[in-house]
Amino acid sequence: MVLDLKMPGMDGLTVLQQIRHLIPTQPVIILTGPGHQSQSSKSGSWGVTEYVEKQFSLHLLGDALNRLHATPTLTTAG
Repeated sequence: MVLDLKMPGMDGLTVLQQIRHLIPTQPVIILTGPGHQSQSSKSGSWGVTEYVEKQFSLHLLGDALNRLHATPTLTTAG
């Protein structure tokens, strides 16, 4: 799952908490804006798998997805 920390209506940390209650092992990639390290560090306690800073190259997102795909200990809900 790719999750942005800044969303209309509900912030990404709230969504991340809900995800963890429903699917604790779901891999989550957080998109974060430059300078939002405080929110990123808070989300670390909720088991974020990867962080990708906005203004990113699609190659960076692809690399993060490839790392998730290659991690045998992560399971996804089906």
